[in-house]
Amino acid sequence: MTGPDVLLALPASVRIDPSEVGHLRSRIAATRSAGFGGREPWAFGTGREVLAEVLDLWAGFDVGALADSLNAIPQVDVRFGELTIRALHLRGEVDDALPIVITHGWPSTVLEVLPLAQRLAWPSRFGGAASDAFHVVVPALPGFPLSGAALELGEYTAASIADRWAQLMSALGYDRFAASGGDIGARVTVWLAARHPERVIGAHVTANALWPELPGAELGPGEREYAGRLMAWEQDEGAYMHIQATKPLSLAHGLSDSPAGLAAWIVEKWHAWSGWGDDLLDRFAPELLGHLTLYWMTNSIATSFLPYHVAHRPPGMRPWGLDITVPVSFYLSPDDIGGIPPREFVARQYRIAGWTEFPRGGHFMASEEPDLLAADVRKAFRDSLSPPR
Repeated sequence: MTGPDVLLALPASVRIDPSEVGHLRSRIAATRSAGFGGREPWAFGTGREVLAEVLDLWAGFDVGALADSLNAIPQVDVRFGELTIRALHLRGEVDDALPIVITHGWPSTVLEVLPLAQRLAWPSRFGGAASDAFHVVVPALPGFPLSGAALELGEYTAASIADRWAQLMSALGYDRFAASGGDIGARVTVWLAARHPERVIGAHVTANALWPELPGAELGPGEREYAGRLMAWEQDEGAYMHIQATKPLSLAHGLSDSPAGLAAWIVEKWHAWSGWGDDLLDRFAPELLGHLTLYWMTNSIATSFLPYHVAHRPPGMRPWGLDITVPVSFYLSPDDIGGIPPREFVARQYRIAGWTEFPRGGHFMASEEPDLLAADVRKAFRDSLSPPR
């Protein structure tokens, strides 16, 4: 990856045009919804009644308060040629805190990671010890809300994003740092560890860092059962991946033009992948509406599909974990895609430095269970944290 030797991290903020809020609400009011009638609300995806509830909440959502809450968090823009990356930059409450870069996934935004980031940067506000603080960097993936869109498709591969993150951390003055992430963020994180071992002290990831298939391997019964769960999930739930990987623009036209289409697509994934099921809106309505608003206001759903479109370009979706020389720790959730993999399946691919099976939670742990995840991040990097004061 080529790039300038010196990058500047310039202060940034979120600005939302009030006229765009009015336009969004008028489009919501004009929704023409679809439905088959008389079916379970999620049988065919997001049901008509569920969508109506989401849209009603969205129409009354305080967009100004969302902008204010984000602008209470320090942000920077770093420019890589024509590409601008926005990052939340939460300086820890002790000066010599360990830096960490945390990468979100799809269909999320930096909002997913914010509850975790706050607990890591300012632990004493959440009943913890100041000496456990991190300097937390949460970049928005290229083409996702708040960051710019890359002109070259190669910028959307997980390996290329990892290289950009290494440059971003340099621009912020961090030579050595930890890395964590789920979903796309897990793949970016292990590529960071693979390509920048002299910079990364360790990686902390979900099962998305794993290759789901190991051709030629003699799998045990538990491993075969896990592989079967993944295959069944792809058959039942994986159509979105194939669309976003093959013909993303055909879908994106509709989602960019319709708040209802955008909401139906994203909310269904949160319902299916989180551990909250039909309690989703009771627990996560503000967060979901924040994600939807950022996607809509930045018109970025189309470019958020591109990591799927280029996922298998060289050097590949994931590195081979056994080639990674820095410690890799895994955090695993029972309601994540495929559930918790057998440890022996992971050990075929990585030298496991840390292993945590959470008692609850799904795909979006930084929002679903930020206290559990913050404690696990500290555990993974305990030896590198500041000494007690």
